[in-house]
Amino acid sequence: MVSSKICFIIMVVAISQKMYGQQDSRGLNRNVIIVAGGNGRGALASQLSSPSGLYVDTKGNIYVVDDKNDRIQRWAPGAKQGITVAGGHGNGAADNQLNNPAAVFVDEAGDVYVADAGNNRIQDWLPGSAQGVTVAGGTGRGKLPDQLDDPRGIFVDQNQNVYVADRGNNRVQEWVRGTHTGITVAGGHGLGSATNQLSWPEGVFVDANGSVYVNDTWNHRVMRWMPGALAGEPLLGTDSGKDPSLGAPGFFTDKNGNIYQVDKKNDRVIEFELK
Repeated sequence: MVSSKICFIIMVVAISQKMYGQQDSRGLNRNVIIVAGGNGRGALASQLSSPSGLYVDTKGNIYVVDDKNDRIQRWAPGAKQGITVAGGHGNGAADNQLNNPAAVFVDEAGDVYVADAGNNRIQDWLPGSAQGVTVAGGTGRGKLPDQLDDPRGIFVDQNQNVYVADRGNNRVQEWVRGTHTGITVAGGHGLGSATNQLSWPEGVFVDANGSVYVNDTWNHRVMRWMPGALAGEPLLGTDSGKDPSLGAPGFFTDKNGNIYQVDKKNDRVIEFELK
């Protein structure tokens, strides 16, 4: 049985076919609320520029990947402005910089993990730190075990092992805490639609049993890879379904089941309240 924590993957796709309107296909009413940005494109604390991902913690703080500003912004519940918690020192490869960040994950200790896509690395920013520490990649773009190519998704388990959707290499890599190389746990057999392949994966989630769930973007499907499996199984969508909702990883659900979505074109994050 799929863990309840992973149900967000299926639930989000199911209800996000129609972004606007009073009811979805199941007759549920939705209110749309701007919870971050919405003040035009820019670099002010109240603005965002091409947000591309987010994470919502247990306190309701919203962490936004502010792509074109090369920073991660934290928006407290009801706040009118965000606070920079990673990056924000221009586009670059220094420890205090980011280069087109693509995803963010926040663990229980408040560490902010960033998929620093342009630098092909995963950075860990401790709470209040002025710079990040590389915990995966950072040795140039490539397909070797110690390299990444355009990382687009992150999940960190309770042991601080880091799972990376290594998009350019069509694989998911697990980086055990403290190691300098990754282990392929999904894909890694070239670009394709076979069950042992992925096509530009952009999102990853790992359940308590160690099963790896992948947003297999260009195959328009969600795949599950059991621990040690040589191939995955499709849970949602098919490579011929062409369901566009499976191509966007910028979704998150909170503990109440409300849906947060990155609205990249309008430089904001919106929340759908289900009633």
